[in-house]
Amino acid sequence: MNEIRIGLAGLGHRGLYMLLLLQRIKGFRVVALCDAVEALHQKGLEALRDRDRVRLYTDYEKFLAHPEMDAVMLTVRCKEQGAIVNPKVAHGTMKIIVWPESNRERFVAGS
Repeated sequence: MNEIRIGLAGLGHRGLYMLLLLQRIKGFRVVALCDAVEALHQKGLEALRDRDRVRLYTDYEKFLAHPEMDAVMLTVRCKEQGAIVNPKVAHGTMKIIVWPESNRERFVAGS
C-alpha cells in the first residue's frame, strides 16, 4: 500500500487542525469527511489542498461504508467517541485513530 486513505469524522476545531497536520505527513490521503453539521463541510474542504475526490457525509454509517477508506480518524467530543468507535470496528476498517484519547480504555476490547 503506497498511501493510507483516511476519512475524518468531526469537522470542528480539532478536525480542521488534524486535516492540516495530515497533509504534512507523506503517505496519507484524505478521501472522506463526515460531520452531522452540514455547514462544517465547506470548512473541511477549504482546509484540504486536494479536495477533488473527497466525499462528504452527514450520516456516520454511510461514511463508515465508504469503499475507498483504509482508516478513520475521529475528532469528535470524548463523550461521543465510544458510541461511534464500536460500529467502525464491526465494519472491519484497518485502523481507528481517536483524538483526544481520554476515553481510550472504553474501546481497547473492541480494537
